[in-house]
Amino acid sequence: MFNIKLSPFLRNIVTTTITSLIAIISMIFIMRFLAKGLGPEEFGAYSLARRIISNIAPIAILSVDIALARYIAMTNERRLQGSYIFASFILAGATLVLISIIAVSASKQLSYLIFHSNEYLKLYYASFFLLVGYSFFIIVYSYFRGLQKFNAANSLQLGLMAILPLVISYNFAYRKDPSLIIFLMGLAFYLSLIPLVLIIMKTKLPRLSGIKSSMKSVLKYSIPRVPAGFALAGLLTLGPFLASLILGLEEAGYFVVGQSVFRVMESAIVGFGLVALPKVSQLLAEDNVEFLKVKIEDILIMIFQLGLFVTIHT
Repeated sequence: MFNIKLSPFLRNIVTTTITSLIAIISMIFIMRFLAKGLGPEEFGAYSLARRIISNIAPIAILSVDIALARYIAMTNERRLQGSYIFASFILAGATLVLISIIAVSASKQLSYLIFHSNEYLKLYYASFFLLVGYSFFIIVYSYFRGLQKFNAANSLQLGLMAILPLVISYNFAYRKDPSLIIFLMGLAFYLSLIPLVLIIMKTKLPRLSGIKSSMKSVLKYSIPRVPAGFALAGLLTLGPFLASLILGLEEAGYFVVGQSVFRVMESAIVGFGLVALPKVSQLLAEDNVEFLKVKIEDILIMIFQLGLFVTIHT
């Protein structure tokens, strides 16, 4: 028997990667249950709604999740950490309010643009309900990442992105109502308010000047990353949207199922990115630039060699 001891960094990568793989496997079963229960057209509408949500999310939260994880990792001061989470919550909240006002005021026009029919107005509203809940979840998830509490972060992801959606899809798919499925999955994301409230209660109340300063820092880091996040999600949204526009909602569902192979491949490497950002930020804050440079070179070599090997064999 080999007794292999992993460093905390590698252990976090392994556990986060396993969590991502479980979430992807859960997603595959969710798609299976919903495709069978909802039927081709309703499943297509559900799939298109989820892709649209994923596309809007980087704009809706201004990519503050990336900045929050970075800045939390760069300081051990509780009051400063508190100012960053307050700043992130205020910025994301303000953007979500604005998007919600636009979404409600132009609901019929936007619903028709997305689904090419006003029959899915309930699904449209449910989608934005889920978007708000997802925003709460991603802020809390990023906060735990910044603290490098990956057990808490992974537990949150497993519960709200794997287990509960799987239970919901298995039990409610037969009702053939995609708006109900989206609403219940959105409701599950609102459970992240519980740890968010606990975090705020334990955090030292920051000064108003500290929150303003943190908002500037968060915006400076997050805003340049919004277009890239929107564009990346758009690459996967464009196909189902055009399929639904040209061939009907049923084809959008098939398109999303076909795209799932990318999600499976992504899960194999996403763990590294989730763990690396806060760790790299911490090392930068500690001025370990030379150490970081050597480690990044080693990581790039490893990624190239393993990536080439896996790609050829795949």
